[in-house]
Amino acid sequence: MIKRKQIAGMNQNYRQYSYDYFLESQAMAGYQSVELWLGAPHFWVDSCSWSDCKTIRQKTNAVGLAIVAATTPSGGAFQYQYGAQESFHRERSIDYFSNGVRLTAELGAKIMTINSGWGYWNDKYDTTFARSAEIINAVAEVAQTEGVMLALESLTGDETRTGYTIDQIKSLVAVVDSPSLYLMVDIVATGYSKEKSQQWFDAFGEKVIHYHFQDGDVTNPSAEHYVWGDGEFKLEEEMKCLIHNDYRGYLTQEICGSSDPRKDDIRNMRVLSRFLED
Repeated sequence: MIKRKQIAGMNQNYRQYSYDYFLESQAMAGYQSVELWLGAPHFWVDSCSWSDCKTIRQKTNAVGLAIVAATTPSGGAFQYQYGAQESFHRERSIDYFSNGVRLTAELGAKIMTINSGWGYWNDKYDTTFARSAEIINAVAEVAQTEGVMLALESLTGDETRTGYTIDQIKSLVAVVDSPSLYLMVDIVATGYSKEKSQQWFDAFGEKVIHYHFQDGDVTNPSAEHYVWGDGEFKLEEEMKCLIHNDYRGYLTQEICGSSDPRKDDIRNMRVLSRFLED
């Protein structure tokens, strides 16, 4: 069985709500762990500084929630990415993600999630790959100093040409070759590439330390992240895979786009509960 404490909530779905409301919702749903999305309005981090997180850490721990991981935002809506091609952009991205590592450490979390970035799609693959490896390597050096493990996930083929398959991720891991670099599985991204969780365990074994674990689409693969039961993924099959591989890491519920995130978190935990033990 999977332990209840392995299921982690996430504040990304609560960007229109206060942090206190998020904490109250997690307690109501029955979460014991959280992964924190380090974006506004709950946090501030950029290439120059980051917000004081002592109050956030105290508030979170005070309601019985453990901060187990963090995600420093990257994506189409953000100016920082792991595949930045221009030198100025690349330098600022390294500074930004390095500050994210420092903020993660101050929060008391041991894991920060990362991805390959995407670079310019009209560049040669070798060029974009080299830039991604350069940035990840620089951030990994900071992570090693701070005692933080970087958990590298794949993206979808609609998001990147550099890191959306197991083989591409294998190549990045081999080139960076850092003791602070580990793997995570986002089953929406792996599902998009028609990869099974077992393939990741076969490829990386105990280096798989983290999951973004939510329902998604199969018939028409997309980047949507749903409450369990609202998509087409086979929850029982996924759970069997985790148990078979004696997975001890966290399963973050990266649910996105909810009109009522509190209601969805409560509903999601009810679905998961039959697979959990205290």
